[in-house]
Amino acid sequence: MKKPARAAALLLLVACGEKEQPAQPPRGAPVAVVVADVAERTNLFNIAHGATVISRTAELTLDHSAIRAIDGDPESPWTSPSADPVQTLIFALPAPARIDRLGARIPPFGQMSTRQIKFETSTDGRSFTTVATHSFQRKLEEQFFSIPPTVAQYVRVTTLVGGTAHAAISSLHARGSFTSTPVLQPVTGCWSVNGFPAAFAEQNGRLSGSAGATNPVQLDGGREGLAYRFTWARGSEWGHALATVSPDGSKLTGIQWHEEGIAYNFGASWFGDRQLCLRPAGSPNSVVMKTWLRRAGRYPLYAFDDMNRAAGVEIIGEVLRGLRNQRMKIVAHEFREATPEQNRRRAAARLDVVRDTLVRGGLDVSRIDFEALGTDRPHAGVITQSMRLLYSVLEIEIPQAARSNF
Repeated sequence: MKKPARAAALLLLVACGEKEQPAQPPRGAPVAVVVADVAERTNLFNIAHGATVISRTAELTLDHSAIRAIDGDPESPWTSPSADPVQTLIFALPAPARIDRLGARIPPFGQMSTRQIKFETSTDGRSFTTVATHSFQRKLEEQFFSIPPTVAQYVRVTTLVGGTAHAAISSLHARGSFTSTPVLQPVTGCWSVNGFPAAFAEQNGRLSGSAGATNPVQLDGGREGLAYRFTWARGSEWGHALATVSPDGSKLTGIQWHEEGIAYNFGASWFGDRQLCLRPAGSPNSVVMKTWLRRAGRYPLYAFDDMNRAAGVEIIGEVLRGLRNQRMKIVAHEFREATPEQNRRRAAARLDVVRDTLVRGGLDVSRIDFEALGTDRPHAGVITQSMRLLYSVLEIEIPQAARSNF
């Protein structure tokens, strides 16, 4: 399927019932991707760090939307429409920050590049001040420039000069520090996402939702740091999603992946506007969990919140009952620490919490095995901040023979 057609079919994976097959992941991450990821770890403009898209004037397709400039993946650019390089994008941080460096990673290609960008900052998202108009060279790595330390929560980016066919930005970058503690705004309530109705509800830390007027995508998840992590399902399709909410609570930014949360399985960009709740979200159900268990033999416990563990215990208990006399395993993956050993220790500590919580809740753990994997046996090459957020998780695993139970 060609890109424009694919984007139209995947506005939110809700417009029609066409089944989109995910591409296969690469065998190994290119060195350039790994090097670029080092810069993303301290980049304020990253959806995994709570950044959101407030507005954008245009994009080539939703596959090339403004989200691609803040997804932390250096090989996924925002791209302007053909022969229309002058575009404006506005992004928000989850809290005001003192910014002293700005920059971007630009595709180094003649047709798809950006040679000049104007940067403006704002504390309220309405009044903007120009801080720099910077020219970029045609080279692969990130290009930074210093600015007088400026407190801002919103940055407006205007591409003034593009390549011969498009303007493109692989990653926007901002360096600095928050001047107040970032806060994740509530996602609960009703939205219009890419023009389709969506709604989210929360119960004991577990988020449930749906998106789409007909044959909607079902969502299940929870909050983690400055973002919301979801599993989704529709029919036999399944995958991950990640979302943030703007500082004023009015805009939703999200990314949806088919199956594994890797660039090659990118499914859709989400752009949401909050709406009056005409169709509230229903209570949590098992549709997403059962689809994952049937299709993948595992389920990420995004709902197991260390501050509110009841929903995670409920999910584990439901799976245990569905297994009848078979065993299950709870594994802990972790990718956010500096070394494999630190990741393994953090994973082991999380498992201790789970085991203790289950015992205190009266659940029989004699048929549950526990394993702290840390960075071992990842489901995909974890090379971006979004992937670290998605894959640093407690996960239920069931035997192959037990998948038909669900």
